[in-house]
Amino acid sequence: MLAMRRTLVLCFGCIAALFLAVCIKPCLNLPQHNKYLKPGFQCGPYIIGIDLGLSYSRVGVVRKDIFEIISDKQGHSVIPAYVSFPDYGEPLVGFKAKTQASSNPKNTVYDIRRLVGRNFSDPEVQEAIKELPYEVIGQNGQIKIKIHTNGEDKAVTPEEVSAMILQHLQLLTYNLLMKDSKLFKYLSITTLLTPRFCLQKIIAEEYLNSTISHAVITVPCSFIEKQRQATKYAGIMGGLEAIRMLNKPASVGTAHHLDIKNYVGRQKNQKGIYIVYDMGDKEPELSLVSIDHGVFEVLGTVRDKSSHQNDFKMSKIEQQSILSPNRIIELVKQLLSEPKLEMNEVDDIVLSGNPSHMIEAQRVLESYFGKKALAPIGFSNDQAVVYGAAIQGYNFLREQQIDGCAGLYWDVTPLHLGIKTSTGGFAKVIPQNYVFPIRRSIIVSTTEDNQESVTIRVLEGARETALGNRELGTLELAGLPHKPKGVLEIEVCFEVDANEVLTVSAGWKGRSGVEKLVVGAREYTKDELESLVASSELPAENEVQRGNGRLVAVKDGVNVYNPPKKGMRTYFPWKDTK
Repeated sequence: MLAMRRTLVLCFGCIAALFLAVCIKPCLNLPQHNKYLKPGFQCGPYIIGIDLGLSYSRVGVVRKDIFEIISDKQGHSVIPAYVSFPDYGEPLVGFKAKTQASSNPKNTVYDIRRLVGRNFSDPEVQEAIKELPYEVIGQNGQIKIKIHTNGEDKAVTPEEVSAMILQHLQLLTYNLLMKDSKLFKYLSITTLLTPRFCLQKIIAEEYLNSTISHAVITVPCSFIEKQRQATKYAGIMGGLEAIRMLNKPASVGTAHHLDIKNYVGRQKNQKGIYIVYDMGDKEPELSLVSIDHGVFEVLGTVRDKSSHQNDFKMSKIEQQSILSPNRIIELVKQLLSEPKLEMNEVDDIVLSGNPSHMIEAQRVLESYFGKKALAPIGFSNDQAVVYGAAIQGYNFLREQQIDGCAGLYWDVTPLHLGIKTSTGGFAKVIPQNYVFPIRRSIIVSTTEDNQESVTIRVLEGARETALGNRELGTLELAGLPHKPKGVLEIEVCFEVDANEVLTVSAGWKGRSGVEKLVVGAREYTKDELESLVASSELPAENEVQRGNGRLVAVKDGVNVYNPPKKGMRTYFPWKDTK
């Protein structure tokens, strides 16, 4: 009987909501859709920036050259990344969900980022299961969260939970854009008739003549490709296409305009090296960021998991840094040791997080490096990540303005580009999903004493080893100087131009010229790409042993010889100087 009542109420609500939408539109004289859009493409005036944190999230947008942090009706701009499933009704998201955490712990999901894009057998997942109050189960190796709602047991995936959080942030953006319109007052009526998001989204899109359907989403440096793809998939389920997955340190750097400062105002004695201290939700993180010609590279990241705190413990340390001064210095030294950098080679200190939590950390870092941390301009330190993401979205949108319509025509590398190593591995130079034009390089060396020649095999693919990836061509370097193995440094440069033409060049210091390989644009169907990416997750036993390449990455030096898996493109000055 109760179920029948709920069904009748829901049906009545849907009919009433549709009737309301039809009645309101002609009365308000809403603008018509643009008839000149390309088929299948919907114009959108905004790309939002999302800081998808572990326990809290933020969303921001740049409108009319002004950054706006988006808040809920209560004025909260820091939104809890909580989803609660009540006994009956729609899932609750944000503060409403967090208030259910103590009374409904088994059905209130948080810290979902610890589970996204991972297998159930992952040690970090098993560690999280011990700490989380809700039930996490494995089905065929996949992670599911068991909940009880609307009178039945269900199992939801971490991606579905993330999608609900992203959808909630999207809704807050609609609220911001609609709050000054005469249509906004009608939206409160819809909450009595049907789930608020459905109708509000329909009416808001009609009024704005567009959708809020694209976002730049930030992720931790530690995220592997599978976790990034899972986050992108969550965005799609929530109605948002993540056109860029941005590393948090790079987003902070963008907020401080380090790319522009580095290119325009860089001093001769500066190396473009920055320390980024991110307080994070629960785990403070130190990253070493390099900027060359406007391109961000994360050289390394260290974090202290022993400081992991839940929200209840965080309140006890509101006015102090989680890490002790000695621990901060230890992490800094650890961060600088791998690339063999000295402290005087760091140009500036950049901070991100709640200022009240970073008072001691800021003092320690400024004292150790002998310089002041960069002050935020136009935003606060705790908004740095979302501000950088919003700037990225705005800049890319502005670059793509075509006849007054913002079209998203970002070109990205469909697969990894790299070279075969002496062990049969695949050294990625330009990772998958990098926006081009782009140029990156890697340093390699000989594997034998007095080696006279070397063959560089250029590959494209999704596998971690050379076997199974597509060979695009080879470069033959002859007449190498006689030196012990591993001493001669050979630079291999990959460059993809605006037409997706790949040029690979290789040479060593002291040589008058370089060898070049030019490969035209490669075309793949959607099915081919999905097949290649899926094959990358298959076991690759003994593939490395079967390889017979003749290259090995140099292990020492300041530059990143083994290219990092993550990074971002912000500006490429060589496009204008060719």
